[in-house]
Amino acid sequence: MVEKDLGAIFSLFAFFSVAYIMAWYGMGVIGGKLLPTASFAHNNMDIIIAQSFAHSFGSFYPLIAPFLGLIEAVVGGSATASNVLFAKIQWEATISTVGINSFMWIYAAHAVGGGIASAITPSKITNAAATIGVGGKEEAQFIKATILPVLFMCLLVGILSMIFLYL
Repeated sequence: MVEKDLGAIFSLFAFFSVAYIMAWYGMGVIGGKLLPTASFAHNNMDIIIAQSFAHSFGSFYPLIAPFLGLIEAVVGGSATASNVLFAKIQWEATISTVGINSFMWIYAAHAVGGGIASAITPSKITNAAATIGVGGKEEAQFIKATILPVLFMCLLVGILSMIFLYL
């Protein structure tokens, strides 16, 4: 039991460490405080990723915001992890595409996408399968059965975001 707990704790530390490294990359200690350096805007990982998304999707960025939440929640195992890792990316991409006043709409779409991902998050499917006593074959069947509805719901959230922001 202790080994399992230590593994989970290590995973959390590693995940949040990556989020901090991405957010703080390009910062330096100036006068005893952690502040952006002169090259921060050009070197920060979150800003580079956000600018790439903004450049790639432009005014259609609200359409893909829930899919970012979906992808990260599936990879990270939870919507909370997705929100932590992508908050600054969503912020920067929103400012570059639809403007600062739209951030809460974009971030809400991201969070909804992460919540929808709970239907296909491998860790939750494994837990559910163990609870009801089924194995890997049933888990794969469940993912296959839910992937299209999950993608459709994310697309619907993206379309609604576009409507709310542009109409």
